[in-house]
Amino acid sequence: MAAEDVAVAGLDLFDDGVEKPAWWQTMSDEAFAIPHLHAVLPGRRKEQAIAWLNSKGREETTLTFGAIWARAEGIAGALGGAWGLRPGDRAMACCARQGPRARPRPSASARSPSRRARPRFFVAFWGCLRSGVLCVPVYPPDPSKMQKAVDKMDVVRAACGARVCLHDTAVGLLRSTKGLLYTWPRDLTWHKTELVGEVGDGGVVCGNFLACGDLLGADGGLAFAPLYDAPAAGPPVLDGATASDVAFLQFTSGSTGDPKGVMITHANVWHNVNVNHAIEQRCLSRFEGAVKTSVQSGEKRCAVSWLPQFHDMGLIVGHCFPFCQGRRMIYFSPLAFISKPLLWLEVCSKYKAEWICAPDFAYG
Repeated sequence: MAAEDVAVAGLDLFDDGVEKPAWWQTMSDEAFAIPHLHAVLPGRRKEQAIAWLNSKGREETTLTFGAIWARAEGIAGALGGAWGLRPGDRAMACCARQGPRARPRPSASARSPSRRARPRFFVAFWGCLRSGVLCVPVYPPDPSKMQKAVDKMDVVRAACGARVCLHDTAVGLLRSTKGLLYTWPRDLTWHKTELVGEVGDGGVVCGNFLACGDLLGADGGLAFAPLYDAPAAGPPVLDGATASDVAFLQFTSGSTGDPKGVMITHANVWHNVNVNHAIEQRCLSRFEGAVKTSVQSGEKRCAVSWLPQFHDMGLIVGHCFPFCQGRRMIYFSPLAFISKPLLWLEVCSKYKAEWICAPDFAYG
C-alpha cells in the first residue's frame, strides 16, 4: 500500500502535497526496530525510559534506556547460552502486574502476584527479540481463578510449542505457594528474569541465589533446582534478521474461548510504531503547529499508560512506540486504574503527559 493511500479511522496521516518522510519505509528489509535501537540508544543510555508507580501514584521503580537494553542483552545471552534456545524457538513471558494492596493484608499463599510488580516484562521482551527467540506474552495467573488461568497457559504452550517461560519473582512465588494445588503446564522450564543482570565488561552479571519460585519442577512438583551458572553473553543478535521475520507471537486473552495466536513480524511492529508516530504528529500539529518529524528524532516527551504489558495495545502503543521514539513512559497497573480511575488523571497532570491511550470504556 502506498503511503499516500494510508489512512487510519478516516484520518489522513499526511496532508495532500506533503512529501512523505524518509522513515516511511514500512516493509524495507533495513527498517525495523532492532537496528534503529542499536543506532540511537547509545545517545539515550542515561535518560530515564520508565517510571513505574504504585497504586498511590508514587514511583517504585525507574529504569534508563541503557539499563533496559543492557539487561535485555543479558536475557538474550542466557536464552542462547545456559538456557539452550535458538532463533525461532518460543519463550513465554509471564510477569506480574502491580495492583492496589488489599486490606486486610492476605497471607502469602493467597497474595496476588500483582502486589510487587516491576517492569521485568519489557526486559524479557527485548531480550527475546535481540536473541531471535519468539516472545509469547501471556496473562499472569489470577489467584482467584487459578485453574482457568493455568489451563489457558497450557493451551498457549501447546499451540506455540514454547519450551521455557520467563517469569518474575511474584509469579514464581505464586507457583510455589497457592500454585502447588494445581498442575502447571508440563514440558516447560521456568527461568526467573531477576537472576540475570546487565551485560558489562565482564559479561553477564548473574544472581547466585535460589528463590521460592525455583522449587517447582517442570511437572509442577517440588524439585530443588541447581543454582544458575552465569550464562555466556553470546554475540549480539538478530544480525541476520529481516523485517519479514517473525518477532513475537500475540495471543488473545481467551475470555470467550481458547486463546488464539497471531504471528507479528518486525515489519508489523515497525509499521505500527511509525503509524502511531504519524497520528501523534498529525494531532499535535492541530494544537501547537508541531512539525511532522521522524520517529528517529527522539523528541523528549512524556506519556502515561496503565494498559497491560502483555496486551497488544499496551505492548505496541504503550511500550514499543515510545521506546523507539525515545519517550519517557509513566506506568501503573490496570488494577490500580480499576480501583481508582481518578489516579489516571492525577498522574497525567503530575507528569504533564502529552498523550494517553486506552480502550473506549476508560473514557466513559
